Amino acid sequence: MWRFVVSATLWAPHSDNDRSIVINPNTLPSSVPMYQSTTSSSAAAASVMSLSEPVKVRNLVGTTVSNAYLLKDHNDQLNIFFIFHDLSVRTEGQFRLKFQFTIIPSEEDPRAFVESVAWSSVFEVYSAKTFPGMTDSTELSKAFATQGIKITIRKNSRGRAYPSRADGDDDDDDDGPPSAAIR
Repeated sequence: MWRFVVSATLWAPHSDNDRSIVINPNTLPSSVPMYQSTTSSSAAAASVMSLSEPVKVRNLVGTTVSNAYLLKDHNDQLNIFFIFHDLSVRTEGQFRLKFQFTIIPSEEDPRAFVESVAWSSVFEVYSAKTFPGMTDSTELSKAFATQGIKITIRKNSRGRAYPSRADGDDDDDDDGPPSAAIR
């Protein structure tokens, strides 16, 4: 039995530079002054340079590979979907995703081959301070949730940080009891 898999990687918006892995800037080698000279005859201060390698970290985090799901869409049509419910990007900026559709022929012959490649539109990743807020869930997302796919569904977009006490509904998820808000 063949398996269908899609993998996602993070790329720069208008070039072919993979951004899935980045270097942690705190681990870059740099000269750090060990002490400052107090005499005017000393031309330079002594320094220590880091000899360790820079640390690489994942920039695209979450589940980056998805199996095929046979689901009904928001128009009640049966289709095959690949769901990436928990992807996030650690750094702000503009990016796009590269999706590779791979066929794995069988468990006895696990040689995989990439059948097709697709690119997402360019999207913006915001810092916490500049984030404009969540948007409503799409009808397609709601249709997936009703079929048992574990994705967060929002009733409406949030316009404020905390709901008022008279509101009564602290949670925007449709699939569970309200949770307590931190006040």
